[in-house]
Amino acid sequence: MDVKDINLNEYEVDECLDNGNIVLRKKKSKFPTWEDLGNISGVFIGAGSEFFEDSCIPTSNNNRNVFLTEKHAKSALAMAQISQLIPYYGERSQMMNGRIVLSENILFLER
Repeated sequence: MDVKDINLNEYEVDECLDNGNIVLRKKKSKFPTWEDLGNISGVFIGAGSEFFEDSCIPTSNNNRNVFLTEKHAKSALAMAQISQLIPYYGERSQMMNGRIVLSENILFLER
């Protein structure tokens, strides 16, 4: 990697070596990744579309379907149902401002 390709704002000095070289280390983000959370709590949707609340769930590929609140889980379930209906309302369906518009006169809003 050429020195001119490095954005120095993304790095911090790790150490200065005796030979005069400087070791740079990429800065850690101040925002955690999902995996950084370790354990999470929230609501997940069961196979029968029922809602279950749980806590101290380890962040893993098996637990990516845990929502922060029941409201978020219900919204995801509604989105899944709406997405199955979209083909039956024709090609005019589209996303506008985060809402699905199925025609010019029908707009699905959150209750």
